[in-house]
Amino acid sequence: MGLDLEEIKSIPMQSQITYTDMKGNEFVRVISKQQGLTQDQKEAKKGVKANILSGYVQTESANLVLQGK
Repeated sequence: MGLDLEEIKSIPMQSQITYTDMKGNEFVRVISKQQGLTQDQKEAKKGVKANILSGYVQTESANLVLQGK
């Protein structure tokens, strides 16, 4: 794609959360951020929250099994 990965210092990240309040109103919360990148493995591991990541992996794995994948 013509990208030099050595020059990229950050990537845009976005999370969209949809929820309904007790009155039935639907809302969307959008959180945007520039996520810095590193090639230092020790630095990258500092920010990992393994318990959150493992919970996500378990949920996604179960969903894939239910879909027959």
